[in-house]
Amino acid sequence: MKAMTPKRRASRRAFRAGVFVRDKWCRLCGAWGTDQDHPHHILASGKGGGDEVENGARLCESCHWYVTHTVEGIKEGRERGLVRGLPWVGVAQTTRQGVE
Repeated sequence: MKAMTPKRRASRRAFRAGVFVRDKWCRLCGAWGTDQDHPHHILASGKGGGDEVENGARLCESCHWYVTHTVEGIKEGRERGLVRGLPWVGVAQTTRQGVE
C-alpha cells in the first residue's frame, strides 16, 4: 500500500468525489447511494491501479466487502467489470451471510 502523503490524500479525496458524482448508486446491487458507500478501485491501487475516476465504482458497504473478500463476489465483480487483476482470495469460501 502506498504511503498516505498529503498529495496522495488529496488524490484519494478527488477520486472519491469524482466516483460519487458519476455514480449515484451502488454499481453492483443498484441501491441508491448513501454516505456509507465506498469508492472502490476496479484495479486495486496496490496492484498498480490509480485514482482516476475511470478506475472507480461506487459500491455500498455490503457489496464492497462482497467483491473484495469472497470468491463469488470476485467472480461476479470480474464479470461485471468491477474487479481487475488478482485480488486477495481467502481460504474459506464465504457468502454475504458468512462462511459456508
